[in-house]
Amino acid sequence: AAASAPSFLLFLVSIPVLCSILIHIMLVFALWAAKYIIGSAGDESLLTMLAEAQRFFLISQHKAEHELNCR
Repeated sequence: AAASAPSFLLFLVSIPVLCSILIHIMLVFALWAAKYIIGSAGDESLLTMLAEAQRFFLISQHKAEHELNCR
């Protein structure tokens, strides 16, 4: 049981990194798709929306890291 604890902790630590990578990939694809759907007039508002989504994710990730560091 003691040998599985480090691998489980490594898995828990890797989750935010993997989620961050997947979210960035999805944001790139969403921006690419919207470029062809909306056109250049909607690019600025879409970039603002995506930046807000990324900001929300980064803040929640920072809070989670801070909570883990306090333990």
